[in-house]
Amino acid sequence: MRRDEAQSKFLFGAIAVCLAIAVGVAVMLATNKWTYAVAGSVAALGTIAALASTEAALYTIITIACFDGLIKGMSPGMASMVLKDAYLGLAMMRWVWEGVNNQPRQSLSSSVALPAFLFTAYCVGQMFNTETMSWMLALAGLRSWVIWIPIYFITYDTIRTRRQFERMLLFIAVISAGTGVYGVIQHQIGFDHLSAVSPNFGFYDHFRRGSLIRAPGTYVHPGTAGAAMSFAATVCAGVALASRAFSMQQISLLAAAPICLTALAATGSRSPLIGGVVGLIVFVAMTRQVRLFVGMAVLVAIGMGLSERQAGLAVSQRYTRQLLGMQTVISRAIGPLYKAGDLLSRFPLGTGIASGTGVGRSAAILEQPLYVSEDASAFIENELGRAMKEMGLPGVSLLIWLLWRAMKSGFVGWKLGTGRDRWLASGLMAGAVNLAVQNMSGSALYLAPGGIYFWMACALAARVPDYEATDREEEVPDRSEEEAAEWDKLATRSQQRRPLPPNLPSRRPGA
Repeated sequence: MRRDEAQSKFLFGAIAVCLAIAVGVAVMLATNKWTYAVAGSVAALGTIAALASTEAALYTIITIACFDGLIKGMSPGMASMVLKDAYLGLAMMRWVWEGVNNQPRQSLSSSVALPAFLFTAYCVGQMFNTETMSWMLALAGLRSWVIWIPIYFITYDTIRTRRQFERMLLFIAVISAGTGVYGVIQHQIGFDHLSAVSPNFGFYDHFRRGSLIRAPGTYVHPGTAGAAMSFAATVCAGVALASRAFSMQQISLLAAAPICLTALAATGSRSPLIGGVVGLIVFVAMTRQVRLFVGMAVLVAIGMGLSERQAGLAVSQRYTRQLLGMQTVISRAIGPLYKAGDLLSRFPLGTGIASGTGVGRSAAILEQPLYVSEDASAFIENELGRAMKEMGLPGVSLLIWLLWRAMKSGFVGWKLGTGRDRWLASGLMAGAVNLAVQNMSGSALYLAPGGIYFWMACALAARVPDYEATDREEEVPDRSEEEAAEWDKLATRSQQRRPLPPNLPSRRPGA
């Protein structure tokens, strides 16, 4: 049966590849541009995979998020802006379809479901706030708050086995290391090679300051790239140290962690660096293993050495004592909350979610003007502060409740785990804490792939005890009903013949 299933998968994969190549050839003939042909082939292959498998849909979403900067640079417009949304929609359709076909949706009974529903409903209600003066902007604001929340539920119900779990982590490690290497190269050579492909990459000139180049890599912004590299470095280092010794998974993750640390330095992003430091501290505190602490220190030392060698200019100019001093960090994180508190006192129910955070460069391609009232136009670079401003006291309370429930589910999975699996959950939650800390100076849970990684990490950590249970079930060989009945009889007889331990009372009735 397994052989037939493998043959069917191979046949389906071959057909999918042939169709993708056909789409690429058609696009090449129509546009005479090889970049569009490659994009068309990849999009076709991703669409077929997403329609066939929810797990493949998650891979496709992550891939698009990791190459979002190149996609928007080569073909700016509404289509490239909502490309991630389209594949997220395909993943949700597959998830719903599987639920209809009697596959249990356990995530809907988790502690995250209720706050997620209430928070989403409240955000929809805030679209009708009286301060909102542009429906397109309100829709973009709604998208910025709720777009990646479904990833938690899809991941929780889809990644159900250890094999899927390891495959997902390896995928994140490989794609992060690959894009990280390009980011380091981009930091060294600049953006001229991208400008030769499309003049739309001129936007990246904003990230050039004299001889310093903050590399966005394949992402839309150096901050976005930094968040992705920081998460990947934290999780790869933590999970690698908790993996089976000298396994392919451990070797791949150990190689990816220093690369991602070097790529983080090439972005020159400060908040992801601080988040990464906090995440590593959380990992050591959760594991409390001296050998893991030593291993983590070695990986960090290797990453710092590579960073100094490959991205020394960014390190020397962006990671100075003045820019990363305690007073600077505190003022950057806490300062926006004062402005948000002042707005909250005047608008207890918020000014509406029409902030424009979800529009960005795409505002230039929209025909209708995007504007909000003067009271609602203040920009607050702090996710909690932005929630206070846009959604008021009820909204920020729901947001904190939702984030707490999501992270608590991961910590519960860590607590219920045993042995190395508990360490695995520690690595995942260290990554989630890393991204949560970055919310103090930006929208880490909206920007992709950081937002995707946060919800995915919490769901995977919550699932760790289930992987252990599945492993125990797979260790027992398949038996027929007659063999199972005979086994139960033998087990019952053995239990009846087993003598009671000394000093224990008899279990006979009435004794």
